[in-house]
Amino acid sequence: MYAKSQSSSLCIPTQHERERLMGILHGYFDESGKVDKPAVAFCGFVAAASRIQSFDDEWNSILRVYEMDSLHMSRVFKAHVPLSAKIRKQSFAERIETLKPFADCIRKHFEYGMAMALMWPHSKPCHQVRRSNLAKLTTHTILLSCRE
Repeated sequence: MYAKSQSSSLCIPTQHERERLMGILHGYFDESGKVDKPAVAFCGFVAAASRIQSFDDEWNSILRVYEMDSLHMSRVFKAHVPLSAKIRKQSFAERIETLKPFADCIRKHFEYGMAMALMWPHSKPCHQVRRSNLAKLTTHTILLSCRE
């Protein structure tokens, strides 16, 4: 049964008639780990589709300013290694300062961050884990809000 508005013919469903809606989020995810180690991590950020283009534009703008094609954390953690022609080797404190615009961009455009670590028994590398053994995986998941 619908509740009819007094001023118009708009029909508004009552609370018990509302159906759940599915939202579609877009995100960027990446894995981290080595094939010979017993663990792998999946991390990423998600947002409404309407925020993705503005994120892409701002992220690419920061990359251009720093003269970088992409940002790889494996290189970022090696502060003694240049990130680009413009970003030479740095101290860790300097590297952190360099990365702040990227972190601000993520916080500005994304709603949630997610991190999941998967570990399996017997120190078997991930490429050797059989589908039948997936139930034995130990999973740790963290969901973070990108907003304050």
